[in-house]
Amino acid sequence: MVMLRNRKLWIDSIRAIAIIMVVFGHQIPEETSYFVYTSTVKMPLFFAISGYLFSDRGGNIILFLQKLFWNLIFPWLSLGFISCIPAIRFGMSDFLGRIEELLSGERLWFMPCLIWGEVILFFICRNAKNLFKISLLCICCTCIGFVMHEYGIFNFLKINTAFIVQSFFLIGILYKEIEKKYLNKFNALNISILFALCVLLTFIGSLLYPNECIDVHNNQYFNIPYCFILIILSSITVFLIFEKTNISNKILVFIGQHSLVIYIFHVAFISLFVEVLSIINITIDNNILLGILNTIYACIVCSLLSYFINKYCPIFVGKKKSKTLSDEKHIS
Repeated sequence: MVMLRNRKLWIDSIRAIAIIMVVFGHQIPEETSYFVYTSTVKMPLFFAISGYLFSDRGGNIILFLQKLFWNLIFPWLSLGFISCIPAIRFGMSDFLGRIEELLSGERLWFMPCLIWGEVILFFICRNAKNLFKISLLCICCTCIGFVMHEYGIFNFLKINTAFIVQSFFLIGILYKEIEKKYLNKFNALNISILFALCVLLTFIGSLLYPNECIDVHNNQYFNIPYCFILIILSSITVFLIFEKTNISNKILVFIGQHSLVIYIFHVAFISLFVEVLSIINITIDNNILLGILNTIYACIVCSLLSYFINKYCPIFVGKKKSKTLSDEKHIS
């Protein structure tokens, strides 16, 4: 696997941690404390990474849309369609139902949300030429998104959620400024204090709002200001930890670089694992060990699948005939 010389591998490591949390989270009950302590970073990190890597192509809408189509839209639709094919074994109606869910954003919701989110961010950056204006417009879009969600406006393709997550994109954009000007001022003690603060605030939130956690997918926030403070602090802390320690473990980097395929196909492989276990009368429910094993298995199999897609049909993952991954790749 050939790496781009200027690729920031710690970003891939963050992607890997985030996608592993997603895969594991799909196998355990939502009532567990796991969701309380991971929901502040699990999905927000993907949007923050996209904000960190975002480029408006110099304000050229044609170049931006071309890049968006080949990097996100085409992979979403092509790989998403392939992921629906196994449903044929249950009948054509199931298969067509999966396709309908894909096109409406009910299935693989993150992809249309990210696509619309980047379109919105493009126009924000195009019309706001300084960081203050960009920040203000991102926050305004988040408020508009909550209003739209409240009244059921633009639920289709997660457009209202795309407005809400503009504040998550902003985390990545702002981190670039911290990185350039203030990163050298953060030491292990500062980061440890930030981490402890995130854990403390999350714990306090769990006491004040028991059995509730953040759900970006369904726009559920037990207390919007409190949740967004948690998300901002937690995401920045993760960025700082990974960049300052330069975490670029080869396995994590490999998983992070293939997180798009893992996101799209992991449910199918998880289900296969569960079906195999059911044959011998073993259920995975509430079994943490089996959940961990299934997560490892799903990440490995999906990463290998992605490796072959990259090698033999790279257009499906937003690349031309190249052995390198673009540093502007956004997900997950």
